[in-house]
Amino acid sequence: HVDFYVNGGQVQPGCAPIKIPWYLKYLNPIADTLISLP
Repeated sequence: HVDFYVNGGQVQPGCAPIKIPWYLKYLNPIADTLISLP
C-alpha cells in the first residue's frame, strides 16, 4: 500500500518520503494495483 499525504505534498512509499503534487493522492488505488508491497 502506498500512503499519500496532502499536507506537505509527500508520498510515503515504505520509509522514504518523496515530494509529489498533492493531487497524486487520488492515484492511490492505481498505485495499490500496480505496486505490491508487503
